[in-house]
Amino acid sequence: MHDHEEPPTTMVSGIAKLWKAVLKKDDKTLMIDTDFTRPGVIALLEDFKMQVEEIQTYDDSGAIKFKYK
Repeated sequence: MHDHEEPPTTMVSGIAKLWKAVLKKDDKTLMIDTDFTRPGVIALLEDFKMQVEEIQTYDDSGAIKFKYK
């Protein structure tokens, strides 16, 4: 995550866009458990968000934001 060739904002925004599309679907469509799986995925994404937003950038792309919601 910290060793990257391209601006990390491009990669991270693409990942966030994909997760946003997935999370718009209901649990029945995704065939996941409402009580455990969705909260677990959200917790994982929140941890990823914290890690990504701490990455130091050295170009003019600015701070990285992980907008999966």
